[in-house]
Amino acid sequence: MRFINTKLLEKDMKLGKSLFDQKGRLLLPEGTCLKDNYIRKIQRLGYNGIYIDDVLSQGITVNDVVDVETRIEAVQVIKGTYSRLERGMYHHLQAAEAQLRTAVDNIVSEILMNNEIMINMVDLKMYDDYTFFHSTNVAVIAVVIGTALGFSRQDLYELCMAGMLHDLGKICIPDAILNKPDRLTDDEMALIQTHPEQGYDVVKKKMNLPTRTYVAILQHHERIDGEGYPEGRTGERITLFARILSIADVYDALTSDRPYRRGWSPSEAVEYILGNCGSAFDRDLVEVFYRKISPYPAGTIVSLNDGRRGIVIRNHEGCGLRPTLKIISRDGKPVDAYLLDLRGDDTSTVVIAKEGVEPN
Repeated sequence: MRFINTKLLEKDMKLGKSLFDQKGRLLLPEGTCLKDNYIRKIQRLGYNGIYIDDVLSQGITVNDVVDVETRIEAVQVIKGTYSRLERGMYHHLQAAEAQLRTAVDNIVSEILMNNEIMINMVDLKMYDDYTFFHSTNVAVIAVVIGTALGFSRQDLYELCMAGMLHDLGKICIPDAILNKPDRLTDDEMALIQTHPEQGYDVVKKKMNLPTRTYVAILQHHERIDGEGYPEGRTGERITLFARILSIADVYDALTSDRPYRRGWSPSEAVEYILGNCGSAFDRDLVEVFYRKISPYPAGTIVSLNDGRRGIVIRNHEGCGLRPTLKIISRDGKPVDAYLLDLRGDDTSTVVIAKEGVEPN
């Protein structure tokens, strides 16, 4: 199985993972051979890429931190909760909260069962539902970090809930500003920067959630150096939950396509977070994040500095830049496939030079 950009899809490629539509309904099951109309539908939905099975990727499996169906269900729950709050349907919130609790519990349970798995998220989010996919991803990444820190199940539950609702305040911001393709004016930026307070107010007043959850929502854009918002807090004056959410939020935002820019690769986003630890992000938490993230997720194709090209088949905790590859070509010519573990002594001068490139 390997990941391929939707722009490069071709007829008769075999789908490696099931796809869902905007309402969470099964669109195409795993194993489907793609037809031209299927490809057009996938591209129209805004998927940035999908997994396929082919001869090159035979034997490569991609294990999710959280099952695709669980993530899709969480997306739909967040979407419904936002919709109720946006329309002032507060009398329906009790049912929405019950659904949220179930979704959060499912995410926490799956991560606890798979707590040795690294974050391997080449994201299959749809453009139109960015906010809801983003919120689910932030929750998942935050819980993985919390699990690595030894949090209790209750801690993980409250942290996951904060991740799911961290951008709730954006229901108060016009879509024209949120999705503006051009540079924001100072007034528009100031309005967007009210969303942590807006979300905090809604959750605190309208929902029955733990204090740590809504305080994390308020503080998730604070920075360690005091240059964040809304209060310019520094260091440990920012709650632990909020410091975790900050890392998860920026990582997923950077790796997502937005109206005003293309998403970064996972490795580029990891480099950004590493470069800003101690200023924007808590240094100790970044170290934990780096242990658990896959800069080169399984299923992605990479080129090495010696001309070899391969597919990432396995990542190793604490060695994210040195995955195990299935080598498929050298200097543009196919070779008999073999495994290469970049942690080996004989690969000390070999580095990944480029990613996301397709085989010849």
